[in-house]
Amino acid sequence: MKEKTTTSDSRFHVGDVIEFNEKKYVITGRIKYKDKKNNQWDEYKISLRGEMHATEWLSIDEDECILWELCSKITDIDNGDWELLEEGKETVIAAFQKVDVTPSDEASFWEYENKKTQEYYSIEEWDDETEYCRGKKIDLDSIKLVKKGTGEKEIKDDSIYLYLCIIIAILAFYFITPDTHKIPTIEESLDKSSNFTSVTYITGIETSSGKYAYVYKCTDPMQNADSIARFIITQREGEVETVLKHEDSEIISILTDKEFCFIYPCPETEEGESTKSEEERLIELIRKDTGTKYSYVFSATREWMLANWEEPLYQADSTAQSFYIESYESTSFEADSTRTPSVGNQHRRHYFSSHRGNRDIFIPFIQDIRESSRLRRRSSGGHRGGGK
Repeated sequence: MKEKTTTSDSRFHVGDVIEFNEKKYVITGRIKYKDKKNNQWDEYKISLRGEMHATEWLSIDEDECILWELCSKITDIDNGDWELLEEGKETVIAAFQKVDVTPSDEASFWEYENKKTQEYYSIEEWDDETEYCRGKKIDLDSIKLVKKGTGEKEIKDDSIYLYLCIIIAILAFYFITPDTHKIPTIEESLDKSSNFTSVTYITGIETSSGKYAYVYKCTDPMQNADSIARFIITQREGEVETVLKHEDSEIISILTDKEFCFIYPCPETEEGESTKSEEERLIELIRKDTGTKYSYVFSATREWMLANWEEPLYQADSTAQSFYIESYESTSFEADSTRTPSVGNQHRRHYFSSHRGNRDIFIPFIQDIRESSRLRRRSSGGHRGGGK
């Protein structure tokens, strides 16, 4: 994410509201970089107004702008479509507000362009993780400053004494205070929420984690599959392994270290208009206008899934049932069968040549929730990867 300029002036600042592509964004963070040639540039962390966890990055040169978002690693980068534009090392020289770097942090970078798709691809290799982003050019003249912010707070790195005090305080906390923090399971989160009600359970081959999987219904008429997935990811504090969204339907699977969750639409039922209240009729009109459907949420342990993953889902159509098997097999089957080889050997493999799930769509949200949770729990300002 390195559109460079030799000037140190910043076009925008944290707190500014900007508009482009008919959408308004709030700048929530800013990082100033330099490279070995002493070129300097800014990268702006931006979020759609009202969706503060939907994070993207805006990189602006004097005459060019690229909008970046986190993505998965591109495995066929050497297939001839991608051209290496630039590589080198970048150093953080200033950081403002909610960003996960401090001055003097460094990363190696590689930036590619795909002229067929007019996309950009960025790799940033920090000392503790590697970050991948895809980018698209934005017309610089189309970006408008809607409202100036009230100022930005710079992250300083000029007090060794302060860092020593923080480190000593953290060590004292961990050695003196027992760690009682526990991230809830998906099932616990659904049980505690007033927006979900238990519908049924599915009986399968008994495992050490039990013989049941559970199905809940989301009773909030304004929640769709995306908002339910975001609720679960937030409750899990970003600690999920894989999230797949069906490319053509409101169906999402979520994999954690011990659980498999599947969100799919309830079948449409027509109730008599005379039995509905005015509020229910209004809600139905809003749901039809927005295309929002009620959803079921299936939750099971991965051990149960390995033994029972060909059991039919409760009231699922053929699309949901197929993607249920497809998403489990593509995300978890190999690892689970290796970890528990005595379970699940009776199942046939489906060997999907490709799956219809999008892995990239929730990555920025997961990253932001995980980052916020770790900062809140650990209260440490140490570096955990940059440019995000």
